[in-house]
Amino acid sequence: GLYRGEALEAHRSRGNEGVPVHLTPSWVRRTYPILGIAILIAIVASVFITVPTYSTGVGVVVYDGQAVAAPAGGLVEKVYAQPGQKVKIGAILVELNAAQERAELTLAKEELKIATTQYLLDRNDETVKRSLASASARVTRAKAQRETRTIRATKEGVVSDTRATSGNMLQPGERILTIVEEGSDPEIVCFLEGKD
Repeated sequence: GLYRGEALEAHRSRGNEGVPVHLTPSWVRRTYPILGIAILIAIVASVFITVPTYSTGVGVVVYDGQAVAAPAGGLVEKVYAQPGQKVKIGAILVELNAAQERAELTLAKEELKIATTQYLLDRNDETVKRSLASASARVTRAKAQRETRTIRATKEGVVSDTRATSGNMLQPGERILTIVEEGSDPEIVCFLEGKD
């Protein structure tokens, strides 16, 4: 009384039902390895293969370095530093036209020469001593003025972003070039569409 009669009859006649679906064993044996290899190739491809995508926009390449600016305005006479060149502290980068400063230095040296000659002839004259001191100070001042027309490196590194060329007119404070540390990488700042 625990089982229905139909269930007992079905249980007794088991084995005579036939095969509902017939799968060919050779087809199954070929399909699984091919499917496994395809999945493995897809995984390897997704890890090692990159799909190139391109985006366009306006950008700026920036090197983090020390900007060198013109201490005074003037005409660029000669540019000594070229992009990619290594420079040491004190190396001449750019020379501005210094015709007026050269003339002033020449005149001061002549004045010093005359004052020195007068001093050697009469060492006791106080006026000659003051004249010699004044001429010496004028030469020192003229040399300092001449030096302001020579722009030197204040940092050791590599020249980058050179903006000055011979014959250009520079304004005081205008950027001439940038000195970056050797081996430094550039940064790119660019404006792209939101989808990129």
